[in-house]
Amino acid sequence: MKKVTLSGYIKVLDSDLNQVRGFLPEHIRLTCLESGCLIFKVDEHETEIGRFDVYEEFESKQAFEAHQDRVQQSDWGKATKRVERFYTIQGLEDDAMVLNSERTEKSDSSIHDPNQKRK
Repeated sequence: MKKVTLSGYIKVLDSDLNQVRGFLPEHIRLTCLESGCLIFKVDEHETEIGRFDVYEEFESKQAFEAHQDRVQQSDWGKATKRVERFYTIQGLEDDAMVLNSERTEKSDSSIHDPNQKRK
């Protein structure tokens, strides 16, 4: 199995910032309990308000996809539906993966989708 790594950041609207901060600790706790989660970090940027740096490692594509599916239905997923995401994902197979209705063309890809509703 090939490890999947996601790194980058999210930008949160000022109007959503308190809600996102409130749901973040539980989101981290639940993700760290997921089968296949190796590393999961979301840290609020020290100087850029509304930016949260993200780093994730999952042991496989299946574990990564299970995480994405869980998040979509979670309070965190609902609280972050309007955030902009700036991610690089490495370790996906060559087949295109649908990530919240957006297609990535390569297994190692950068994603910037202001309408993406995950994570």
